Formats: sequence, C-alpha cells, structure tokens
Amino acid sequence: MYAIRSKGIRVCLTEEGASIADVQVPDRNGRPTHVALSPLPREDGSPDPSLAGRTIAPCCGRVRGGEARIG
Repeated sequence: MYAIRSKGIRVCLTEEGASIADVQVPDRNGRPTHVALSPLPREDGSPDPSLAGRTIAPCCGRVRGGEARIG
C-alpha cells in the first residue's frame, strides 16, 4: 500500500493495478473524512470483477491513434 499526501488530502493505492484503496479529505471542521468508493474485499481472495478503483495503466498514452476498446 502506498500513501500520497498533500495539503490535508491522503490517497492510498495498492500495488495491484494501482487500485484506489482509500481517499481522505478534510471535512468542513478539518477532520479527515473517507470519500473513496472502493470495492469490498472478496471472501475467496479473487479479484473484483468490476475493477472498481483501478487505473488503466500501463497502456495510458501508448495506444496508437489515441483510442482503446474497453470491455
């Protein structure tokens, strides 16, 4: 798990697909608040089929013609 912090904002990414595990931002009173919609862990340990929270690298910026079929 990797955490990136800047000006009270924290984003946690996993090693698997740079999945967004957590995002915290300050609320109006300055307290950290979770705002990420991350997939719940699956009981059998298999990957989440929706790929929610995943980035689409390493193909970003490397697709000929700037188009990619996803799905």
